[in-house]
Amino acid sequence: MIEQDVAYQPGLVLEFPIVQNNKDYEEYCKILNRIDELLSSSGIELEFTRSHVGSMLERKRQETNDPNASLTHKELKRHSRYAVRALRCNIVGILLGEPLRGLSLRIAESFVLQRFCQVGDLCQVEVPSESQLWNYRNTFDLESVQAIIDQLIEQATAPSNVLGLRDPLETTEVYIDCTCLESNIHFPVDWLLLRDGVRTIIKSILVIRRHGLRHRIGNPKGFLREINHLCIEMNNCRRQKGAAKARKSILRKMKKVSQVVEAHGHRYITLLEEKVSESDLSANQARQIITRLQRVLDQLPEARKQAHRRIIGEEKLANDEKILSLYDDQVGVIKRGKGHAEVEFGNELFLAEQANGLIVDWKLYAGQPPADSNKIPDFLERLEAKAISADDLCSDRGFFSAKNKALIEQKAMSCFLCPRNPATLKAAMQDDVFRLRQCRRAQTEARVGIVKNCFTGNPAGSRIFTYRERQCAWAILTHNLWVVARLPKAADRAQRTAA
Repeated sequence: MIEQDVAYQPGLVLEFPIVQNNKDYEEYCKILNRIDELLSSSGIELEFTRSHVGSMLERKRQETNDPNASLTHKELKRHSRYAVRALRCNIVGILLGEPLRGLSLRIAESFVLQRFCQVGDLCQVEVPSESQLWNYRNTFDLESVQAIIDQLIEQATAPSNVLGLRDPLETTEVYIDCTCLESNIHFPVDWLLLRDGVRTIIKSILVIRRHGLRHRIGNPKGFLREINHLCIEMNNCRRQKGAAKARKSILRKMKKVSQVVEAHGHRYITLLEEKVSESDLSANQARQIITRLQRVLDQLPEARKQAHRRIIGEEKLANDEKILSLYDDQVGVIKRGKGHAEVEFGNELFLAEQANGLIVDWKLYAGQPPADSNKIPDFLERLEAKAISADDLCSDRGFFSAKNKALIEQKAMSCFLCPRNPATLKAAMQDDVFRLRQCRRAQTEARVGIVKNCFTGNPAGSRIFTYRERQCAWAILTHNLWVVARLPKAADRAQRTAA
């Protein structure tokens, strides 16, 4: 990445009135002010902005085919402002848990957020729209966000205490756990996949017809009514005499409807490709419709085959053979035996925290994840790459194996993985240090809940894994800033001593 200077200065803002008798508001402002201070003192904001400006300079040189091209002052200012606002809007959006449209409204009405996001001055406020906030969330790749996460961890644990903490953080104790970040899909019932396919195709056809292109077809909404009635019949025939035979009969009708709709979908794709100029759709809009249609049309035959094998053939399919969603192909089947859900559908999220709750490592797995015991080698490699030195590693019994224990001890670390064998566990619990580490590990379950419910969102907001992974990275960054912002500052101790 080319290192480039930045040119950005926040606008002047008015001081807003003091609000009294509201402790929650005071804490809210205190957290935002502390995060604002951390972004500056840690150098995160500067490095993030410099990285973005450098990437824009690289892009300009590639587009102009001039290796000596440089950014104008106007371009430099624009790119710097974009990076600063994107960083701050993403942080505050995740911290508040607001959807993008709601976040835009909150920024418009709140002087506190306007000052934090640096979107205004004495004369006017440039409130980012919903689409602009979406661009902020997805413009930057995973590596860019991960770089500032690692920088924050390095600054928070450095002996120099750049962040001004009363007690600098340590990574001597690391606690790991996994959880399922649920995908935003319904329960993957086979016959419902046929309904999803019919709905998507018909709605796309209605869009094409609304923009002036028509092909011979019956009432499109009639197909929606027909497939919905069949779904109701399929659902109501359970627990009745002859239910299995009735379900097979209804599925055959659903297959016929999906085949007819599929044929119409292919015809409308051809029509749109050949006569897009006769409609009021732009080339990009037509391409988006065709992509959405083609994605479902490619999977619908396999979805019919899967439903036939499971309902009519009464076969059991392996997880890697199943289509769980027509819209999200990176979903895995996570079987963890939880009380509220024996089986979960989504992506497994690996988290590693230090004693104060700072997330020092994370990974979101696409598709079917490896077993917990197979995650330890990759995790130790990531710790080494980040130059994080841990003395103790603690986890539940899912991560334990003799191979992992030997590998951890080979790294000169103390292994506090919970043994699977009850007799071995009973003997290990006689050790005071082991018992203390396992007692502390219970707090990691709470940390997992905080990350999922307050930062990443559960279920995840996007059906595209790349976007979901980026959102998770922004959530980890915001979580770590929130954790550090709530820790006592060195000035607090000095004030108490002086008092």
